[in-house]
Amino acid sequence: MCPPLIYILHHDAATQRFTLGAQNLHPADHGPYTGEVSGSMLKGLAKYVLVGHSERRAMGETDKEIAAKLAAATATVSNPSSASASGSMIGTLACPAKS
Repeated sequence: MCPPLIYILHHDAATQRFTLGAQNLHPADHGPYTGEVSGSMLKGLAKYVLVGHSERRAMGETDKEIAAKLAAATATVSNPSSASASGSMIGTLACPAKS
């Protein structure tokens, strides 16, 4: 399940039987990116992150931007678990988080 970020903060993994993922991440780990969430910020909060979602692509996200997000995701999460090409270079990617 990939709810808005604010709901990830209230998830109790000990009592709920589903795994949370983040809806997006910013490719930069540090910097002046108000409102954005980096991979390091997601550590310990979400097990997965979606990169290249069709809704983000509809808002104009490019293959270059998705590639940068994918690089950031793979730097902060372990082995990518699935990827599907949906008419784009990368498509949607779900990545398990590093422990």
